[in-house]
Amino acid sequence: MKIITVLLMILNCSIYSYSQIPAVEWYKAYGGTGQEFPFSAEKTSDGGYIFAGLTNSSDGDITQSNYGGEDFWIVKTNNTGSIIW
Repeated sequence: MKIITVLLMILNCSIYSYSQIPAVEWYKAYGGTGQEFPFSAEKTSDGGYIFAGLTNSSDGDITQSNYGGEDFWIVKTNNTGSIIW
């Protein structure tokens, strides 16, 4: 009897543990034609986002030329994903 009770409790908990995936508000890829390696992304207090990582691109969203190998790259966006800096 105890086994059936435990199994029913586990089944009951598993039914309620499934949650909805949040809807995608926007989607955008950043960088250029080289390789980008994102390390961190955070939502900022103004509703935008800040991303940090490495790049070896020198075109596309990368406004400076590549200084050799991989360069550290930080991007700040607004709440719709447009690059601020």
